[in-house]
Amino acid sequence: LDYSSNLKLDLADVSYFFSSSVQDEMAASLLASIPFVFITIAIMSGYAVTFLATQTRIGSGMTTQIQLVANGSAISGLASFSAIGWLAYVGWTMNLLCVFVAFLVLCVGVDCTFIYVSAMKAVGPEEKDVVKAMGTAISEAATAVTTTTATSIAAFALAACTATNQQSMMVFNSCMAMALFFNFLGFLFLFGGLMVKNEV
Repeated sequence: LDYSSNLKLDLADVSYFFSSSVQDEMAASLLASIPFVFITIAIMSGYAVTFLATQTRIGSGMTTQIQLVANGSAISGLASFSAIGWLAYVGWTMNLLCVFVAFLVLCVGVDCTFIYVSAMKAVGPEEKDVVKAMGTAISEAATAVTTTTATSIAAFALAACTATNQQSMMVFNSCMAMALFFNFLGFLFLFGGLMVKNEV
């Protein structure tokens, strides 16, 4: 009996040491990569603005595509900060990995923006009624966004469930799953209205 209790204690010490060293290594590598994150965000934003400028249904100069990029980015930013806030509210300790949740969800948000805007462009300028054009675009875009978001949420939720012995990874994966869900709700309920406002 004494041997088994000592064995468990030794394993606990080894597990704590391993977890602590992994967390220290992740923190060092993440801090070194922060400048590259901002460079990537600048490149991604420039590409998004350039690409979306050509993806207009009514014609160049008739709509403000830059505003749609800003709106999609705002939805993703609010989704990621909401997830971090909710997890902190219930008492989970945030770690350095959670800083990258905002960046990763922003990438998903730009992708969702492309899907919605491309679906609206595919309707074409011959449809003059914005309500009908939006209905057709949403039926295409929402299906794609729902499928990709559901698979992403499932992947991060499964990763959180299987990483219970690594607290930092569990918190990160849970935060990503929640942020992606909030991002999905934002694009489903808010972005369509912002597109209509942009078309009128």
